[in-house]
Amino acid sequence: MKHPLRTLFPLLGVCIILLVWHLIFLFSDSLFLPSPFDVIKTLGLLLTQEQILKDMLATLGRIFVSLALAISIAIPLGLILGMYSKIYDLFAFVIDFLRSIPPPTLFPLFMVLIGLGNAAKIIPTALTCSFYLLINTMYGVRNVKKLRIRVGQIWGLSKLKMMVHILIPEAAPYIAAGLRLAISISIIVVILSEMFAGTTFGIGQRILYFQLLYDIPEMYAMILLAGLLGYTLNTLYLALEHRFIHWSGK
Repeated sequence: MKHPLRTLFPLLGVCIILLVWHLIFLFSDSLFLPSPFDVIKTLGLLLTQEQILKDMLATLGRIFVSLALAISIAIPLGLILGMYSKIYDLFAFVIDFLRSIPPPTLFPLFMVLIGLGNAAKIIPTALTCSFYLLINTMYGVRNVKKLRIRVGQIWGLSKLKMMVHILIPEAAPYIAAGLRLAISISIIVVILSEMFAGTTFGIGQRILYFQLLYDIPEMYAMILLAGLLGYTLNTLYLALEHRFIHWSGK
């Protein structure tokens, strides 16, 4: 059982980081390093503006659409590749090659193919997330205990029932880990795409906007907001994962 004070450790870590940041600010002459307390104050003021709320909603919308597309494509394909070794062998090189392409290099391609709309931000993000989900799902299925598969065969389960009752529950922890990675990656790719592929609303666009105007505290505040957004999404997801995949590791 954890000591009650142990729960305060994360808060203590944040305080240490803020203290170190403030000390560097005090002894630095740089015009591009604001006080952490000025940044926090600026963030509070920005969050009262309708423009920033629209930016948050735009970014969140792109993240959720990208993840929904990735889940609908990658998990079924991962199950198929995991179940059938011949199909896996056929596409293993292609998958490994495509997932090695850095996501930002796809932005110029999609800008040329589909312009500067939401699709140019959602499709690269969905593709990037798909590879993490696909690979985790695939290896999750391939690592299912042979004994359980054998039991399913003895019971005469069909391929569909084998997938529903044995393969998916066994692979669920792997899929969940892939989705956890996909959430983190989706935030990064969406914000990068908003910075470089152009948009009206979005956290990435707002960071670039404040940087171009040399509004340094505002730029730092938006970066902090992006981090807080990522932390919140991951925390909520972990809570759901522990609630619905409680058999992981058993």
